[in-house]
Amino acid sequence: MFKVHEISDVIKLVDHSSVQEFTLEQADTKITIKKVITEKNLTETPVKNSVSEVIISPDLVEGNQAENQKVEEITSKASENLVEITSPMIGTFYSSPNPESAPFVEVGKKIQPQDIVCILEAMKLFNEIEAEVKGEIVEILVEDGHLVEYGQPMFLVKVD
Repeated sequence: MFKVHEISDVIKLVDHSSVQEFTLEQADTKITIKKVITEKNLTETPVKNSVSEVIISPDLVEGNQAENQKVEEITSKASENLVEITSPMIGTFYSSPNPESAPFVEVGKKIQPQDIVCILEAMKLFNEIEAEVKGEIVEILVEDGHLVEYGQPMFLVKVD
């Protein structure tokens, strides 16, 4: 049986690779992940391709009902054509240009490439982070003022 974090890791690895289909079998269980490449995302960078289908055999995940629900959430997000905006560096995440200003983006806001989505402070330098995709903010994954690591997902965007 697979653990939730193992399934999540496999989905992320396939999603960020050039692999279009991946099957993992272990004892009585099997996971198949398929990524559909369309003409639209052929012109985009590979990170913007997304896993479109995850097939998991029944009773695959050991653990409780909450862990099984997490797998279902990961699977549904993978199939919704969502893209993560990840941190290009280690730094402190700021959602607005200053404490008195409104945040750059909120859940439900439509964004365009080159729209500023946040600021990352690293070594007393404030770096504006741009969207790089066109779509709608679905989820903000980092709280204002918290430290982010290189490659850490900060936003989920449903691409248009």
